[in-house]
Order: sequence, then C-alpha cells, then structure tokens
Amino acid sequence: MIRVVSRRQALGITLGALLGATAYPGIRLTQGTVTGHSQTQQSTQSLYIGAYHWGFVLLDDSGTELQQVSVRTDTRLRLTAFSVEASEAVAALPEAVRGGLPNHETLEERNLSTIPVPSGVNLASLLEHAERNYPDHGVAIVPDEWVGGMGSGSGWGHHGPGWGHHGGGQWDGYGPGRRTGPGPHGPGWPGHQGGMVAPPLTLWHHATTPTVLEFVVTVPGPFTVVCPTYCGYGHSYMVAPSALVVSSP
Repeated sequence: MIRVVSRRQALGITLGALLGATAYPGIRLTQGTVTGHSQTQQSTQSLYIGAYHWGFVLLDDSGTELQQVSVRTDTRLRLTAFSVEASEAVAALPEAVRGGLPNHETLEERNLSTIPVPSGVNLASLLEHAERNYPDHGVAIVPDEWVGGMGSGSGWGHHGPGWGHHGGGQWDGYGPGRRTGPGPHGPGWPGHQGGMVAPPLTLWHHATTPTVLEFVVTVPGPFTVVCPTYCGYGHSYMVAPSALVVSSP
C-alpha cells in the first residue's frame, strides 16, 4: 500500500513552516500571526481564498471574484483561507464574501471545463469518492516556475504535489497516478521552501473558522496558488496560475 501523508503529519508540516517563518524570505509576518512583531504602517490589502474539489475561488472584501491580485512589495496582505465545504467556516466569513461565493453547480461546471475525465468514468463519481476519502484541502502560494508543465495532462509539473517528481499523493485508481509517496519536505514540494510567499496552510473540512495569516510581501514576481494537501483525482489540477503578482515600487 502506498503511504499517504496523514492529517497529523500534514498539520506538523504546516505548523513547522509557520514556526520557522524565517525560512520564507518573501514575507514578514505581522502582529496577530506567529511572530508577534509590531505592525508596520502599510495599508492592509485583504484576499480571501476558498478551496474546493478541485479549484480555488479568490475574492476581495466586497465579495467580487478575482482572477488575479496585483500588489507592490511591502504591501501588508491579510490572507483569509477556508474550505468552501467547511460550512461553519464559511458562515464565519463577512456577509459580502459569503454572497460572492459561486454555488455548487457553478463549481461543478468549472470542473467539467478544466479537468479531463478518463473514459468509462464520470466526474460526479470521482468527486463523490474524493469528498468521502480526501475531504481536506490546503493553500500555498509559490513562484510560477515551480508549477511548470501545465497542460501536459497531469496538472502539475515537475515539482507539483500529486504527480510531480516529488509527488505527495496516492494513486487509488482514480487519477493520473504517475508518482507515489510523500516528498522529502512534505507532500509534493521541491527540496526547499524559500521561494514561497507564505507558509502553506491546511484547510480542514470540519474547520469552524477560516484561517487568517497576515504578512508583508517582500519579493516581486508572479505566484501561483496551489493545494499542498492531496484531495483526490483532481488534486493535481488545483492550480491558479499567476493569481498573485507582486511588483516592485
């Protein structure tokens, strides 16, 4: 049996990343997160990221859905992440943000338009299997170059969680399944995490509140939102390329 990173291991990876935040040169954590450092005077820009089987929804404070967020270096970003399937966490969001979330049918239509399905299997059965066996998600914001090879039929490229060189998923007969076992630094990551904008976050399906992380972005470049937690067949397609673009002043 191929080993999958357990929930306890995944939580340990996330907590280790948070506590070792100095390993992320692209951010400075601010008061109310991990370090307790005093806040700087930058204005705060909010970003809400909802994860679902199998994709992301990005929204601003008004509940407007975004394809891309542009900020400058030294912007303080308040990231609120949640699983769309965690009903209590969704209920805790501001009313405008809740109202901006697409309904279940719309998300299913997005899956149909972006995720190829093997012959003899329908997407609904793959989704049901994933929601039952792999209900949790995660959010990580990584440099675009980490996610090469998109469109090759496996979603992620060389370093992608799931089916890349360091893959972190289990092939259970419902996915591309070309690589097995967890990578050396958690599911599906390269040999370092120094290029990430922020520590990866695990989003439990039973969470009662969203996860909030506030930090100052210090490294320019285009960044992709990805899911570091294996979540079934469509996991390797949970990619929002260039969702965050950071430019120098």
